[in-house]
Amino acid sequence: MTWARSRSSAATWLWIWPSDMKKVGGKRMCSILAAKSWTLARVTGSHHIYMRPGINLRITVPVHGNVDLKTGLQRAIMKLAGIGEEEL
Repeated sequence: MTWARSRSSAATWLWIWPSDMKKVGGKRMCSILAAKSWTLARVTGSHHIYMRPGINLRITVPVHGNVDLKTGLQRAIMKLAGIGEEEL
């Protein structure tokens, strides 16, 4: 837990709680998506774009070496793909 200064007021301090979710990298997220029957449609630079047949939806996963995905992006990908925290 750390302190952070709020942008709205210089005198206001907020608690920043660390995420309890397990962090995964782009490579690991790609393997999880492949296991959930998402197909790799194309790769543009370091971004892997996955699609699922019959669904008009695509998921873009940045694969930047062994760098973990940020929490918000990881949650968004998990929500779109239907991945639970226990599957990480």
